Amino acid sequence: MKISAMITAFNEEKSIKNCLESIKDVVDEIVVVHCGECKDNTLNIARNYTDKVFIAKDYGVACPNRPFGFSKCTCEWVLQLDADERISDDLRKNLRILAEKENVDAYELKWVNTNPEGDMFILGKKIELYKPIFFRKNKLINEGIVHEPTRTTGKLARAEYELHHDHVYTNKNTMRSVYSKKEKLWPKIDAQYRIEIGKASKSRWFYLAKAPLWFVLYVLYYSIYQKYIFAGKRGIVMSFYKGLYNFRLNYNLYKFK
Repeated sequence: MKISAMITAFNEEKSIKNCLESIKDVVDEIVVVHCGECKDNTLNIARNYTDKVFIAKDYGVACPNRPFGFSKCTCEWVLQLDADERISDDLRKNLRILAEKENVDAYELKWVNTNPEGDMFILGKKIELYKPIFFRKNKLINEGIVHEPTRTTGKLARAEYELHHDHVYTNKNTMRSVYSKKEKLWPKIDAQYRIEIGKASKSRWFYLAKAPLWFVLYVLYYSIYQKYIFAGKRGIVMSFYKGLYNFRLNYNLYKFK
């Protein structure tokens, strides 16, 4: 089975080499999609590993460019990565074995922050995160919607091999400040993109009414059903941000329709 790797990047010269080094000997094709104008050395680094380097529209977030990246992949399987992610040694050794299983069409892998500040604990137990990143191309679904993971029309399986996330936080407040900034910007981008691709067909007043309801429901879902309330202050803050994102998304759908 041949494998394409598809990487989205935005001025990632500090991270992308580690990402490319982790996959260069285990995939048959590497596709790199840069979101908008490159202002650092990202493209030059990428071209040392592949000639399939593309510059796409800068939406302000990578998600809308993923369908374009997938369209440039020619292999049967696709490994989806961000530039600040890299595959573990165990995953590198077993990637082709996963692709050879005929009854599986996609895999979610364990997503591990190499900086422990990104971790969250519930009653002292670390929350294990899994991310779908490896897909049989003819069965993957991705419309580029913000926060919507790539899906499959076939069977999804979980593998315990690790995908490492190397994002670096420079001080104890940076993770929260970065998350807060994204949660303000991304709902606007998300709303505009949904409207652009025809995924917001309801009346604008529907989204205005939905905004406060979805805020409450998402806060309750994460704080109670996902038990974030037992993760202390961080869990409460994260639950609030999940609700706030959905409030802002629906309010922006109302605003821009």
